[in-house]
Amino acid sequence: MAQENWLKYKLLKLLELLRQETDEQNPLSTSQICNKLGDMGISCERRTLTKDIAVLNELGYEVMWNWVGKEKGYYIRRIPV
Repeated sequence: MAQENWLKYKLLKLLELLRQETDEQNPLSTSQICNKLGDMGISCERRTLTKDIAVLNELGYEVMWNWVGKEKGYYIRRIPV
């Protein structure tokens, strides 16, 4: 897969992971996200994850964070229907 397409794929999988497995009460820590992406065969480093989250926010997805122990925990707020 070309590098550009790989990066798009990584962002889509990250967004999917955050939408499916997180909310305000259940954020995923940086290491948890990297481990889950790694299980999918997607390489992830803490530093690049922060940049990927920033890209999602720039694109209009509200990825929020709060502390989970000593790490940031990321989540997407669920809007009640």
